Amino acid sequence: MGTQLNEKIFNDLLLTKAMEKNIGQLDRWDSLNDIVDEVLMNGVIDRDDYFASLVELTQLGYVNSSLKTVEDIKKSEWDGYDIICVTNKGLKYIDKVAQSEEMKEKINTFFTNFDTVCLKVAESGTFKLAIGVAGIASLFL
Repeated sequence: MGTQLNEKIFNDLLLTKAMEKNIGQLDRWDSLNDIVDEVLMNGVIDRDDYFASLVELTQLGYVNSSLKTVEDIKKSEWDGYDIICVTNKGLKYIDKVAQSEEMKEKINTFFTNFDTVCLKVAESGTFKLAIGVAGIASLFL
């Protein structure tokens, strides 16, 4: 675990974990791909930037996905993609960063806020996930 992630890639690891935690919250969220699609739908998160982070996270073993190279990002426009999960190695990295009290608080706040947004989406049916993510993105993204 000697690799130090830059802030952008770490933020995308956190975002991926937050989305993964909410699989099944709604009928339309059967997989991580479903939630990613919804977040990307309104352009709140830039698809190419996020997928570039996923390539690096997949290469490091922090995320299990079909996005292993830059070419896979291009192919995903036609062939789709598969983002499975944050791996145990990725979870350990998040835990390592969270050892400082300040970072632990920021990470927990981000996860709590993301979960709250997902709950609003589930309860209202009209609240958009992308709108909620935009509102909490300033914590990290």
